[in-house]
Amino acid sequence: MRTSRPAVVTSAGLVVLMAALPLLAQAPPRAAGRAEIGRALVQFCTAAAGANAAVVNSFIAPSFRGPNTLAGVARECSVPGATRVAAQGQFGPAVTLFPPDRVASWATRAGLNPATCVAFRLPPAEVVACRHTDGTFLFVRVDDVARLR
Repeated sequence: MRTSRPAVVTSAGLVVLMAALPLLAQAPPRAAGRAEIGRALVQFCTAAAGANAAVVNSFIAPSFRGPNTLAGVARECSVPGATRVAAQGQFGPAVTLFPPDRVASWATRAGLNPATCVAFRLPPAEVVACRHTDGTFLFVRVDDVARLR
């Protein structure tokens, strides 16, 4: 009959084990970064300025689309304003930059989870994007970005 020896952990083995522990934990989905959402906002506003309805619609939830969507987005969005809000605006989880009930209202109207929403805020501009189940982000609020020049 074979007996097993007690495991001996050397200091090097302990360091390796400790370094691997974070990898063993279930990591939450990666949060969107400022640069990622900023680029998407600039692309969104560029599409609106060029009257490209297909691209504009790819950035918003179906429940927010309608016959006047392109005109409304073009009125609220500008490329210089988007560039400025992405570079200078406050950025973080939407529920920390806006009242949680407003974020919940925008997200649930789009069929999205408010906990996945991130935001830019540079008064008077407000931008909120939420992660869709396919991993993309959809804008649920773009307001007064065109007022930033």
